[in-house]
Amino acid sequence: MNLKQLKRQLFKDPRLREAYNNPCVETLVSELFVEVRVKKGWTQAVLAKKMGTKQSAIARWEEEDSVITLKNLEKLAKVAGMKLKITLSLPKKKL
Repeated sequence: MNLKQLKRQLFKDPRLREAYNNPCVETLVSELFVEVRVKKGWTQAVLAKKMGTKQSAIARWEEEDSVITLKNLEKLAKVAGMKLKITLSLPKKKL
């Protein structure tokens, strides 16, 4: 069985399909860390030094083994030359 066939088989389960299509915040943050680091051409060690933390912390965030704080998200944005913007909104009430 190849990867495509395995994925198709797994996605027959609606719970797995839902989880894949609606990733949790930790997954999105993890993907953001990897994407920013790779686009900048930085290793985990380089990013850690720029953020004033340890390489192992970057690895944990990227692997979702640790929850990142807003303070560290701000540091990531700053060292990457980005702006951090977080939006929360209440769902619209149905009339």
